[in-house]
Amino acid sequence: MAYMVGIYSFSKKGKDLAEKICKINCDMFRCEKIIFEDIENNCITEDIFHQKNAHVFIGATGIAVRKIAPFVNSKLTDPAVVVIDENGDNVIPILSGHIGGANSLSRLIAEKIGANAIITTATDVNGLEAIDYLASEARLTISDKESIQIANAKLLNGETINVYVDDDVDVVNNSSHCNISHKNDADIIVLNPKKYIIGVGCRKAIDKALFKTVLDTTLQELNISYKEIDRMASIELKASEEAIISYCKEYNVMFETYSREELESVIGDFDESDFVKEITGVSNVSQRAAAYGANLCGSGEFILKRKVESGITVSIVKVRKRLNINGNP
Repeated sequence: MAYMVGIYSFSKKGKDLAEKICKINCDMFRCEKIIFEDIENNCITEDIFHQKNAHVFIGATGIAVRKIAPFVNSKLTDPAVVVIDENGDNVIPILSGHIGGANSLSRLIAEKIGANAIITTATDVNGLEAIDYLASEARLTISDKESIQIANAKLLNGETINVYVDDDVDVVNNSSHCNISHKNDADIIVLNPKKYIIGVGCRKAIDKALFKTVLDTTLQELNISYKEIDRMASIELKASEEAIISYCKEYNVMFETYSREELESVIGDFDESDFVKEITGVSNVSQRAAAYGANLCGSGEFILKRKVESGITVSIVKVRKRLNINGNP
């Protein structure tokens, strides 16, 4: 369910193009699925702006700018925004090209509809991989926005940048422009991994406060900060579970759900339950969801195989991320 993309159109021609885009199969994007959603109501609120991973406007760039202007905050947190002319000739990323993935999304859509992707970010047009792009591809976080600008400016000037990464990140370093070190003596930028996938299952309509208590207590016992959570994962049946949605919204954690078929495809030693299978169609939700999520973004191992409390099941995988300096998965 990862990348939810809202598509907005303002004419019959634009509507037809939106429907064409929505028919694009769920391609892989940052190793996750894209779900295109044609939105009938073109009114965008702050909540809607941040609930989606990306927004695609079919029409004039000026319309898109006016629609999103009140909600733009930071390149570290803003979603991707892409504009497409109603003829479908040009696809233009206008916000969050690297961290939000607007550049990659533009290229993907352009390829599928036979358009031109108009990329304007300096590093891209000079054939360089921006450090925030590389970090985002590997799902690593950058806490200091200013360091991104400094690092990319050095790249554009032909200088080498020093980058520190956590020991839990495997580095494929084939670039003379980045000096990657596991020692925290970098003078430019620090990349931190979100290390944990939280697989959850729960009774329908579980109490929000109870869910929060169980999850918070579990994380505290394992000395895990919510800032280290890559995503929370469950089965598609839980996509509208208010307790999970509320928790993830409070802590700004991605909530991702997978189909029964996706969960069953995971190979591993999981606790099996006939009761769970009768309800969900799969014999285990939390362990399989955590394992499937880990497979999407790296490799990992369980640090909590299964905890059951008050109708809530929690499984946690610690993931090793992979930073590829060439930007290829």
